[in-house]
Amino acid sequence: MKLFKKYGLFLFWLVLILDCTLTIFNNVEYRVYTKPFLMPILVLYFYLNTNKSRHALTKTWVYLSLLISWASELLFLYNSSLQSKSDILQKHPGDQFLVIAVIGLLITFVIYGMLFNKMHKFNIKDCQEAFIAMVGLSIIGLIFYKFLTIEKIELRFKSLVINSIIIMSLVMGLATNVYKNKIRKNMAYQFFIPGFFIITISVYIVFAHRFLLQDAEFLPPVIVLTYGFGQMLIVRGFTKYLKA
Repeated sequence: MKLFKKYGLFLFWLVLILDCTLTIFNNVEYRVYTKPFLMPILVLYFYLNTNKSRHALTKTWVYLSLLISWASELLFLYNSSLQSKSDILQKHPGDQFLVIAVIGLLITFVIYGMLFNKMHKFNIKDCQEAFIAMVGLSIIGLIFYKFLTIEKIELRFKSLVINSIIIMSLVMGLATNVYKNKIRKNMAYQFFIPGFFIITISVYIVFAHRFLLQDAEFLPPVIVLTYGFGQMLIVRGFTKYLKA
């Protein structure tokens, strides 16, 4: 366990790269041996590095967010499996699982937002960077939404996308707000801000691949890599935070 405590993230990267490789070659059936183990590796790494620290409630929230993220990843995997077996792309047999998976991710984002706010309370008078981050990400999201609605997509998906943009923009602001804390400043710009931004981009790519660029075969491995990298950064950030 001492080796895992020190090199657990190296193992995570090996499994992530292998999962990404299987995605490139569209070997969905073999991803059951890689994808389900990514989040458990992060959970074990987080546990081994923080089990002696205090802040039991914070750790509980982190475990809950990782558990929900893991369930969402399995739903994404099942959705990919259904899509690969579908002869008619327009049917999209796994859409209901895609919706549930994205909702699960949004719940984890809300949890992350709560934890970011706990690290440094959001103050409207002292939040210039956070305000810029929220507005900037909102503008990117609205531009993306404008392109997305060129296609005739169902109302439930439009609602899902716009709610995702709102929640991700707010949480991005809360992550940026941690930067104002002198003690946790390094954690913010090394882990929380880039980690959550990368995850946000990953979610946008999921929507783009589903509704705009369905034939872009290079997007699925990009989604796998960006989402895994973002989650790893956030877990590292919380690990540093609890060990400090």
